[in-house]
Amino acid sequence: MASDFHPPALHKSKNLGQWLLLGVVLLTLGVVMAGGQWRDYVAASDAERARLRTQVRVLDESLTAQIQSADAALRTMLQSMVRWRGPNGYLPFAHEHLQRVAHMMPGTRTFAVTDSNGICQLSNRTELLGQDFSSRDYFKQAAADKTGALLHIAPPFQSVLNVWSVTLSRTIVRPNGEFGGVVTATLSPVYFEALMKNLQYAPDLRTTLVHDQGQVYVTSLPNLPFQQGNRLTTRSFLNDHLASNLPESDVVGPGVSGKPTMAVTRTVNLQGLHATHSFVAVASRETSAIYASWRAMCIALVSIWLAMAALSSWGLLRHQRSGTRLAAKVAAARQALRLSHQRFEQLAQTIPCMLFHFDVTDQNHPGLT
Repeated sequence: MASDFHPPALHKSKNLGQWLLLGVVLLTLGVVMAGGQWRDYVAASDAERARLRTQVRVLDESLTAQIQSADAALRTMLQSMVRWRGPNGYLPFAHEHLQRVAHMMPGTRTFAVTDSNGICQLSNRTELLGQDFSSRDYFKQAAADKTGALLHIAPPFQSVLNVWSVTLSRTIVRPNGEFGGVVTATLSPVYFEALMKNLQYAPDLRTTLVHDQGQVYVTSLPNLPFQQGNRLTTRSFLNDHLASNLPESDVVGPGVSGKPTMAVTRTVNLQGLHATHSFVAVASRETSAIYASWRAMCIALVSIWLAMAALSSWGLLRHQRSGTRLAAKVAAARQALRLSHQRFEQLAQTIPCMLFHFDVTDQNHPGLT
C-alpha cells in the first residue's frame, strides 16, 4: 500500500515537469515558425531586389539606346553641314530632313543648329528659328569644348516650348579650328513616362531617371501629380551610389515620402559616347508594401501560436486540477482504508484475549454452564 502513495512534493514535481515539457514544445514550435518566417523574409527581399534590378536595367538599356540614336543623328548633322548650307542660310530640305528624323525617333522632340552666337539657324520646329539660346547650359558647355569630341548632356530644364526636357549637344568646329556653333537634340520625358507606366507592377513602385547632378529627368510618382517641385532630388542613396563608383547598388533607407524604402540604383551606361554627364536609374518601393503579405502571415502565425499556447496551457491546467482532485479522493480513500485496517487489526488482537477470558471463566465456574 505504501508503494502506491504519492506524497504532495512528488505530485508538485510531476506538475512542474509537465509545464516544463509544454514550455519546451511551445518554444520549439515558435523557433521553427520564426525560422520559416525569416526564410520567407529573406526570399521576399531577394525577389523584390531582383524585380527592382530588372526595372533599372530596362530603363538603362532604353535611355542608352535613345541617347545613342540621338547622338548618331547629331554626328550626321555635323557631317551634313556643308551640304545643307546655301548662300542665304540652310536649304529648305535641311528643315524637312530634321522633321523626318524627329518623327522617326520616339522620345526626341527637337533638333536644332545654333551659330556661334547662340542664334537658332536650323530646326525641325520653325518656332525656334531666330531665338537666342546663348544663355543655356548646353550651349555654354559646347562652346567651351574646343575639340568637338564630347557629347554634352546638360541637366534637365524647362524649355522655351514649356516642356521639361534634356538637351544633348555637340560642338561645331570649323576647318580652321574655331567655334562654329552647336548642334542639339532635345529629349522628351513622355516616351519614358509611357515606358514606366507599362513596367509598373505595383501601385507603390517608383521609377526615376535622374541626371548625375541631382535633377530628375522623369519619374513615375504613384498617386501624386507630377509638379515642378518634384524635379529636384537630393536623396542620400543617390549620392551614396555616385560616391561608390559602382554600376549598380541597392539600399534600404528613407525614400521621397520619408518612409523606409528599398531602392536599387544603376548608372546608365554611356561608355563610348564620351559623354560629359550621365543618368542614374532608380527603382524603389516602400518596405511596408513589400512585406505586407509577409507581415500578415506573421500576425496569423503568432495568433495561432498564442491560441495553441493558451489552449494547451488551459488543458494542462484542467488536467492537473483534475489530477489533484483525483489524488485527494485517492488519498481520502487510502486514509479510510488505513483506518479500517487499523480497526480490524485491533479487533484481531482483541479477540484472542476475549476468548481466553471466557475460557478461564468457564473453568472457574463450571456450574454456570
